[in-house]
Amino acid sequence: SLLFTVSSQMVNEKSLLNKLNSSSSSAEKKVDELNELSRFYIYYLPQNSPSYSNKALKIAVDVNYLDGIADSYLNLGFYSFRIDDYYNSEKYYKKAIEYYVKTNNKIGIGSCYQLMARTSNGLGNYEYSMDLLLRAHKIFEDIDYTIGVGRVFEIIGDINDIFGDYSTALENLTYSIEIKEQNKDFLELSRSYAYLGNVF
Repeated sequence: SLLFTVSSQMVNEKSLLNKLNSSSSSAEKKVDELNELSRFYIYYLPQNSPSYSNKALKIAVDVNYLDGIADSYLNLGFYSFRIDDYYNSEKYYKKAIEYYVKTNNKIGIGSCYQLMARTSNGLGNYEYSMDLLLRAHKIFEDIDYTIGVGRVFEIIGDINDIFGDYSTALENLTYSIEIKEQNKDFLELSRSYAYLGNVF
């Protein structure tokens, strides 16, 4: 399963394309490579992302690679979020959860809850967002997935800021930044700093 392996801005588009084009590996590996490239594009060139997610999804369905199907839906959900299509974003995340549950992929399930919380914020559903974040946090804490914990506290800090609880927002966003820096979660680090800037 792919799931958040594109974790550094040092990842190079050309190297990802070369790996994909030169690979003679299994269908499952091909799905992971397509999803890795799709995730890269979500951050840097979003309009290029869906075609790779959809290619990955087709292959994953053909070979019944459940985590690959889930990763593809997660990427489609994340892309939809990036273009402010919140309703389709939530729809794709829910599909991803269905498949992550089948493989007991805890990181996948927690990541969907965390990303769905961002989508819920976009829709103004803050109570539901907090419920999703609590679910994600419990999963990440149980499996010691600290990258996920850092991402959860970023969104909690943003909600604190929205409701005017600036001291708690500052505390949670600072904690998020510390965890992301420790884990070299550079692609997601800038968002915590952006939210921190909003507090001031």
